[in-house]
Order: sequence, then C-alpha cells, then structure tokens
Amino acid sequence: MKRYLIFVLCFGLALSLFAAPVLAEDTTAQLCEKAIGLMKETWRNEVFTDDSDGYFEVAHTRVIYLYTEADDDRTKAYLQEYFTNESHSPMTAYVECTLYTDYFGSAPYYTDVMRSNCVAFYEDGTSVCLVKSPVELFRARTFETKYHSIIKEIVDLDGEYNEVCYLK
Repeated sequence: MKRYLIFVLCFGLALSLFAAPVLAEDTTAQLCEKAIGLMKETWRNEVFTDDSDGYFEVAHTRVIYLYTEADDDRTKAYLQEYFTNESHSPMTAYVECTLYTDYFGSAPYYTDVMRSNCVAFYEDGTSVCLVKSPVELFRARTFETKYHSIIKEIVDLDGEYNEVCYLK
C-alpha cells in the first residue's frame, strides 16, 4: 500500500511539473490572441484614416509579465501610478508587437510608428489597447531604466503570431 501511495505521489508531482509550462503557454496564447484582436479593432475604428489602405502587419510579438506588488515604497508608488487602470486594478501583463501599417498613407512602404502596438491586461480582467508601451512611458516619466523591480518575465514569441491583413 505504501509503495502504491509513493508511486501516485511521485506520478502526480511529475505530472504537475510538465503541466505548469503547458498552462503558462496556454495563458500566453490567449493573451496574444486577445491583444492582436483588440489592436486590429483599435486600428480599424480609431487610428486609420480614409487615406490608408488598411495594411496591418504583425511582425514580432512578446508578452511582458509584471509584478503587482513591491517591497520598497518607491517601486510601490510607481506601480500604483503607472501600472493601474482607472479602477486602480494592477496591470499584470501586456502584449506588444511590431506593427507595420499604412498609417502615413505611404503604401507600398509600410512603417512601424510605434503607436497602439500594445495591449494591457489588468487583474480585474479588463484589457485596453494603449497608445504607447507602459514601460516606455514609465522610463520617459521617471528616467528609470532598471526594470527588474517591475518586470517579472518577458516571453518572446518571435514570429509565432506574425500575420498580414487589410483592415479596410
């Protein structure tokens, strides 16, 4: 009986070690799919002008997971000021992409204008397409370039979500 119990415990432990990365990949995939969909909606409805041909290319995607708590008061204040939504819910992650678009009406040459290329995800389940990267805004406002206290992990997905479409 003891051998059976030990076997079941070891098997359960081994299974949990293999299941955790799969669950993390699934969460990352869900964030990316939702973020790209929200970026498309934002560009289609708010950013593109009548002069644009609607070209929209996702060339590089990564997910930045953030800390929601901090030990020191300075970082805690930064997190509360720069990494929360209107309801004061903390940002847990954001997805950013390199986007090549016809923002300037310059087809066939498409550029990355680094605008509306990231989506923030908050602890309360809300998400929003941001005009600029929250870490870049944080750097510009605070002149802080050490991100180890706010960034938990960066998952670089290279070209896994690359796509080209026309949103008009």
